[in-house]
Amino acid sequence: QSGALVLRELYKRPDEWASLRARVRAKGEQAWHDTVLRDELRQIILECIRFSPVFSMLSRQLPRSTDVQAGPKHVHRLDAGSKLLLVTQAALFDPDIKLTNPGAPDPKAFCPARFSTQPEEANKDGMALMFGGGARECPGREIALEALVSAFIGLAQMQALAFKRWPSYRWAEYDDGPMINHVRLKPS
Repeated sequence: QSGALVLRELYKRPDEWASLRARVRAKGEQAWHDTVLRDELRQIILECIRFSPVFSMLSRQLPRSTDVQAGPKHVHRLDAGSKLLLVTQAALFDPDIKLTNPGAPDPKAFCPARFSTQPEEANKDGMALMFGGGARECPGREIALEALVSAFIGLAQMQALAFKRWPSYRWAEYDDGPMINHVRLKPS
């Protein structure tokens, strides 16, 4: 699902996709092993996921009473057993959350460099919002990102692709919510 969402975000930015394809194709087989290119592609994928997270909202039942900060001066006490809705997609565009590297543009701008691996602390909050943190951190985060990087290297080396029925998708409901089902690609 995340791969389809990333591809959709890249297709909204044809110049970014064309530039990526050109860089990957210029490297040929070396693209698979080029650590600089792979890191750059990882940043692009993370920025696409920021725009289209797999889970834009999460519901949680609080196991114990918790203080939640709502704005700079308001703290609300939530009782144990309360339900909390985390709107992660809104938080990913909140300028007060330190998910960008120093000097990164407005959170509404598409800027893959905000997920540069240097310095690591600059994007820690954004990674936690997209992949969870602590006891709920996605155990497959690094594996999934590496798989997506490799998949997009392969896609970028192929002839041009387009969605077969853009933008209509069929959705399947799962326990966690809707997932894209039956995404098709065709040579263009």
